[in-house]
Amino acid sequence: MKKIIFSLLFLLSFGAFASHTLGGHTDVVQLGQYTYQVKVTLYQENGSLPAYSQVTYQLHKSNQGFYNLQSSYTALQDTNFVYNNRLISVFVDTITLNSPGDYRVTWHECCRVTYTNMAGSNNSALVFGTDFANYAVQGSTAYVPNSPPVFVNLVPGNLIAGSVNQFSVFAIDPDGDSISYEYADAKDLHLNSTFVPVAPQTSLTTNHSMQNGYYSVTNYGIVTWTPSTIGKFGNSIVVKEYRNGQVIGINRIELTYNVTSGSTIPITNLVNLTPMQGVWQTYIYPPQSWTSSFDIPSNCSVQLFGNEIKDLINVTNSSGSITLSIDSTATLEPGIYPVVVRVTNGVLVVDNLLFITVINNIGNEEEQLPIMFYPNPAVDQLFVEVDSELYSQFGLIKVLRGGWNDISDISNGVYYLLTNQKIYPLVKTDK
Repeated sequence: MKKIIFSLLFLLSFGAFASHTLGGHTDVVQLGQYTYQVKVTLYQENGSLPAYSQVTYQLHKSNQGFYNLQSSYTALQDTNFVYNNRLISVFVDTITLNSPGDYRVTWHECCRVTYTNMAGSNNSALVFGTDFANYAVQGSTAYVPNSPPVFVNLVPGNLIAGSVNQFSVFAIDPDGDSISYEYADAKDLHLNSTFVPVAPQTSLTTNHSMQNGYYSVTNYGIVTWTPSTIGKFGNSIVVKEYRNGQVIGINRIELTYNVTSGSTIPITNLVNLTPMQGVWQTYIYPPQSWTSSFDIPSNCSVQLFGNEIKDLINVTNSSGSITLSIDSTATLEPGIYPVVVRVTNGVLVVDNLLFITVINNIGNEEEQLPIMFYPNPAVDQLFVEVDSELYSQFGLIKVLRGGWNDISDISNGVYYLLTNQKIYPLVKTDK
């Protein structure tokens, strides 16, 4: 239902069943100039308490650097289901703002489950939220549509001690803005909790070593962790969106990992899937059909998340031999399409981020000379011999002209240079 903000009168309301909420996130999508759909997704322990029928969330507006509470709203449950022994509940509501500005949607709960890496976690507030901007173009009555990044895949709750666990905190931006991932500091959202992430609060492009194992997240949102201690671990990750070099939206996700003893899921015999920089890569040459495959244990299944190209992929499971295929590729546009390939046996989960690179061959490839570009890795400047396009895992991020180009505004990570109908990997770094 639609609601219009009239005053600052509000009633703070916190969730029940506090000690059984494991985390979650809010997603906000713009429906009109001042109308937004709000989704609150909660992760709860399954089997001990019933799901919420509704939740209360708050809307804040920025005023000289401070977020002032505007009002509290109720979102009704839309769906709930069990995934990896976690109850996933989604609550949906629609709000209408009364003016432009910077806004924040938050969900609060008074307490949280006991975390191995959190002091006094049973007495600490669980808070997560989403920041978004609603502004008209300066000097104009037109508005610039903006929805902050949205988390689109489920994060596994059960991990294995002493083994390499990998999954993706995968988000997309509805408006196609550039995004990056970071560990959450978010002191303004954690209130008075003593919060110690399972990794340093630094860029997710760097590997970190710590007492309880090794933990890293790439700029693709891939989390790789080898925990050595059994227990519940918590952390928070933010995804930021950039437009014209400015941060205009932030989304935060609270996560709980239940680390137990056991074994991981082996994935073997990759065909037409090349591991590269911690991800999988494959190529499609329209109009040719495309097929790839790999083997998993027979009790496992495969799901695809992420880019819409996943809807064209046929997944066949023949006693653990998985085949991915697209029969007709003629309509595919050149570009790089990210898809999360999730393998699960109902308890354990392994996520693999697959980059599908679509290339249109024009003319005789043998007659095409290599294109010169340097340096690689690049820091602030990149030379390209001819006009080229630079892609991230979410699509085109920059058009490069022949000669030297400033790339200082691009986040560190692995990118792809599309030039002369060929793809070249490019690493952006700060040193």
